[in-house]
Amino acid sequence: RYGLWYQPPKTRSEAEDKGYTRENDICQMNNYHGFLYVHPHDDKFRVIFDYNYKLSGIQTMIPGNLHGHDTKNDTVRYPTKEVVPPILLFQDDGFGPQKFIVTAYFKHPSLICGPATTHVHTGRGLYIQTGYRVEKQYERIPLEARHLSDDWKTGTCLPSMGRHYFKNLSKDLQCEKLYPVFLMYNDEGQLGGFGLLFQGVPPSDPSRAPFKWFRHSVQFYPAIFDLTMLPPCMFNPEFHVFGYRVYLRDEHAMTCPRVQLPGISEDNAEGGAVRGGSKNEEVTFRPLNPALEPSRNSTSRPKPPKYIKPNTNVILDDVMKGAGSRNSASKNFLPISSIYFASLLLSFFPLVNIYYVSMATRLTQKLSHLALR
Repeated sequence: RYGLWYQPPKTRSEAEDKGYTRENDICQMNNYHGFLYVHPHDDKFRVIFDYNYKLSGIQTMIPGNLHGHDTKNDTVRYPTKEVVPPILLFQDDGFGPQKFIVTAYFKHPSLICGPATTHVHTGRGLYIQTGYRVEKQYERIPLEARHLSDDWKTGTCLPSMGRHYFKNLSKDLQCEKLYPVFLMYNDEGQLGGFGLLFQGVPPSDPSRAPFKWFRHSVQFYPAIFDLTMLPPCMFNPEFHVFGYRVYLRDEHAMTCPRVQLPGISEDNAEGGAVRGGSKNEEVTFRPLNPALEPSRNSTSRPKPPKYIKPNTNVILDDVMKGAGSRNSASKNFLPISSIYFASLLLSFFPLVNIYYVSMATRLTQKLSHLALR
């Protein structure tokens, strides 16, 4: 499944051609701002266009009947109150089960519904909605990692995914507080993407859904987490996470600092490990047993608890084949996780791609190219 991408619509006409339907006629809604378009076979991923029908955000919907686990390994209803917000109850006048949403905008929320903002390009930033007063209640994500608050903890760095940051993640975290948004920066500290991460096992994806969630149990945590950062409750065999990634830069721009393998010097390193030889600073693999180094937010890197049963894993998501090949214009900017927006977001993010790929498979393929001599 490695390398398959889903390309959501980047214009209103493209959305309509793909069968997406508009949900609202009023731009300033109670739950969000913008015109929301939903795929007819899958409502978990939605695209948001501004007043001038430029792609300006995405929204994710999850059902309100999910179950997760708390720090005592007890089963709890998800989402828990500790992750509301940024997960918000979808306020709907209709009947039916409760649903929850997470909404992200690619420009300031106050500019979404302004008809006089045609000169304001999408892709000027990333804003996560945190309340129903859309223009005031949001979290602005820094474009550079050095401006992140101390709440964001440095995680692992994976080739083509970049350095991960998780909010308040530590060995002391209560599992019901696992923050549903994580960030990805490249080795230059530039924002390259973000992801959504929910607890539990999601409902089965419709067969005609344009993409599917990634699903990870303990065995596949290395595809997203630094295991030494995780609390013991996350090693409960019944604990599962699911979500997707949103790339705001091309995957090849999401590089990691070069790793020097033990016993291999700069001078005698031979091919297979790093593309372009020893002078190429792009890392194209992750060492099988890299030397552990303290992260900037911790002083030690103890081993995670032994709490894994090989027969309790959830198989990773199947990935729907992307519609068409990736646009060559995506070389220098944006892709997106379990979804890949090959879109023109102008300005800072000229390409927004939502990328759904099974991350453990990606990691396995990267490791398969590692040659130690």
